[in-house]
Amino acid sequence: MTYFDTTHLRQQQKEEEYKTMLVNTEKQEQLVTMLAEEFVDKTFSPSLMHAKIEYYGRKIPLTSVRRAISTLTREGVLKKTDKQRTGYYGKREYMWRLV
Repeated sequence: MTYFDTTHLRQQQKEEEYKTMLVNTEKQEQLVTMLAEEFVDKTFSPSLMHAKIEYYGRKIPLTSVRRAISTLTREGVLKKTDKQRTGYYGKREYMWRLV
């Protein structure tokens, strides 16, 4: 479901509130793409992305985040890096970045 800002809410709300509203209306692939730019070094793992999505109040399973990342990688929107970090459950996971 796409949100159309016909009432110019972005100008009236704090950026954080506006982003939370957008997160709640985006499809998972769009959500991952939108939030990918927020990471400090521009790389992220599935668990980091999942935590960011939950920070904005959207509850989706980690497996859905992984699926969205895989789909975006296949479409050429994201690129898997050689970097790894420890994710949920103490397991190593790869990092991705926007292309």
